[in-house]
Amino acid sequence: MYSLYLLYTQIIAVLAALPSIWAYVTGEWVWLAVIWLVVLVLCGLPGAIRHARSPIVRAELDPNRSYACRPGRVADDDAAEANHDGSTP
Repeated sequence: MYSLYLLYTQIIAVLAALPSIWAYVTGEWVWLAVIWLVVLVLCGLPGAIRHARSPIVRAELDPNRSYACRPGRVADDDAAEANHDGSTP
């Protein structure tokens, strides 16, 4: 599915390339903005839908969600909340 999305976005980009160059060279800034807006809608909305359906996106926060901490170690914010007496761990 990811490869199909990449192929789709590449086709949209190729189709928008020549009109974008034409609009830039002739100074048609409104047309350039319209072309960019169409490309954003055609590529952005399917990307957002694809991202929302990804199994990586979770409904609940994972305590090990930080990329900075090692697997199996609780993130610093959660460790601070677990330590109620105010002392440092």
